[in-house]
Amino acid sequence: MKKFYFTLFTALIVLASFNTQSTNKLNKKALIKFANSQIQHVMSPGYKQLQANATELRKALQQVCNSGANLESRMLRQKFSEFSKTFHFTEAFQIGRVLRNAGELKDKLYTFPDANRYVIDSEVAAIAFDSDHTFSEVNTAMGLVALEYLIYENSLTNEYEAEEGEEESVDGSDPYSQWNNLSDIKKLNSRCDYAKFVAERVEQTTKTLSEAWLPTKNDYLLTESYTTDFKVVREFAKALTLSLNFFDRQIKDNRVGVPSGYMSEYCGDDSCPESAEHYYSGLSIASLKASFHGLQALMNGHKDLSVSKGFGFTRLLSASNNSKVANELNNKIQQVVDQLNSLPANASVKNLSQGYTHDQCISENTDVQICRLHNSIKKVTDYYKNEFITAIDLGKPQPGTADPD
Repeated sequence: MKKFYFTLFTALIVLASFNTQSTNKLNKKALIKFANSQIQHVMSPGYKQLQANATELRKALQQVCNSGANLESRMLRQKFSEFSKTFHFTEAFQIGRVLRNAGELKDKLYTFPDANRYVIDSEVAAIAFDSDHTFSEVNTAMGLVALEYLIYENSLTNEYEAEEGEEESVDGSDPYSQWNNLSDIKKLNSRCDYAKFVAERVEQTTKTLSEAWLPTKNDYLLTESYTTDFKVVREFAKALTLSLNFFDRQIKDNRVGVPSGYMSEYCGDDSCPESAEHYYSGLSIASLKASFHGLQALMNGHKDLSVSKGFGFTRLLSASNNSKVANELNNKIQQVVDQLNSLPANASVKNLSQGYTHDQCISENTDVQICRLHNSIKKVTDYYKNEFITAIDLGKPQPGTADPD
């Protein structure tokens, strides 16, 4: 009898050991499928499309400028809109090459909410009087912020007056004094020269990002043979999980909370429409849609949301018996998307952030559209911090769970 129990006990230990090994192997397989799916079907094609759109935008600029047409060309604005939407789709991927060197490439593409219209005008004026002028390449006067300003705010006049104590220009001179004496053709050519320079730099940056995420070159890409250190793919999953905090600090707070006036520390009792993203183009709602499309793609594991074979966060959670968390987060994200789609075609954060007070915005049953949108996004980010992170169990975000705003 003792021999029987000893044999049974030994068998149970072996079985438990086998089950543990199988579970660990399953977790490895799930994480590897997750990394491969995100890189091959979401991030790599996203950055590849970004580079393609950047090239199309640069070519459109050259075509418009070479023909002597104004930068307010409908075709050019369409190309900018396409590039902008693809960029905001890829913004959901706050991981890897785009963040290296203190976010060097990220800042070369986009510096919202920091943008310096004065430096942009200064560069345009400088090249008008000195064809050999070397552009300063200040990030806040480059990338999307500069292209949007040059394409959508194209009056060819310069009425900016430096505030007291502010430098007169990048190099200390004042290129504005003779600007209004120039012909419209000369002004247009100068704006074109700077716009083309910026577009070329943007194209170069997107090329660097696209190549960095090629599946054949990517450090994160693994196979089920485990020939690469598994720690690498685990770190990828952890980094991508924590990167979604971008939707809390950038999307909820900076891009909706500040201009809507929800965050009273910035605007007091009023809203701040002048702080809205894409102030000149009015593409702020389209940019929010694109960012949430990027988030949905990460949940799905495929850029095309109609494809159900991707292995994204939804299936990763299902693999650890957390389907309920995945479904709940997907539902909250969809509610934001539905709310964005229900807005009028000409809606923008700028025009939605007008005509009400801070108290009306923070009211529990507010009827202010932009404030209701903020509340819906907050439900997504709170659930991410309180439930999603715990369910993924790969690491914690920055200290603090659901914030009061």
